[in-house]
Amino acid sequence: MEVASSSSLVPLLVAASLLLVFGAVAAFIVYAGLRGKREREALLGRKARARPGRARVLSAATKQTTSGNQVVTDVYLTLEIETPSGPVVGKAVWMVDPLHMDKLREGSVVEVLVDADVPQRVYPAVAWVSQSGMDPNRWMQR
Repeated sequence: MEVASSSSLVPLLVAASLLLVFGAVAAFIVYAGLRGKREREALLGRKARARPGRARVLSAATKQTTSGNQVVTDVYLTLEIETPSGPVVGKAVWMVDPLHMDKLREGSVVEVLVDADVPQRVYPAVAWVSQSGMDPNRWMQR
């Protein structure tokens, strides 16, 4: 029986390693895409069950980033949310049109959608605000 030389195994090992790495990367991309889709669907479901409400801005901090030639403003909010059982404090990160930043000053009242299950979770209910991808509500536990 003839034994293969180690030099002929090197290209085979390199090819197998590359195949393994590319397969792992492809699997991660598919997994991340499916997870993101499930999270978006869950968010839409929570928003559909949410009830209209109001929240008073306790504090607001901003961070601006540039994406191409577009400026994105994230506002980190601490809100006092009106609920039937009394006020609760919640946090949110929203993307805000820079022309409407003055509407989120401390003490301002803003229309929100209050999560039916976790009243500390709120979603924007005005056209000049959208949910940020960095929203801390994503990591809140029930």
